[in-house]
Amino acid sequence: MKVKAPTKVLRAKRRQEANDRRLKRNYDKSVKRSQQRTIDIQTPEVQERMKQNQKDYKIRDKEKRKKREGGTKKAEKKYG
Repeated sequence: MKVKAPTKVLRAKRRQEANDRRLKRNYDKSVKRSQQRTIDIQTPEVQERMKQNQKDYKIRDKEKRKKREGGTKKAEKKYG
């Protein structure tokens, strides 16, 4: 027979999980705003170069992941 935890404990755990999710969302938003501000304060030429660098990074990262996960059946199904 499984013993159920007290209601106060369960409620506290749920509140803590909700708080953690909220903090993570706020952190992600602030990081995104900070990155965007960094781009916005640059000259147009630098902005274009920064955007191109981000695109290049995403492509390189995707290729690395493909290479690393290429041996698994799931990766073969996804990329094959």
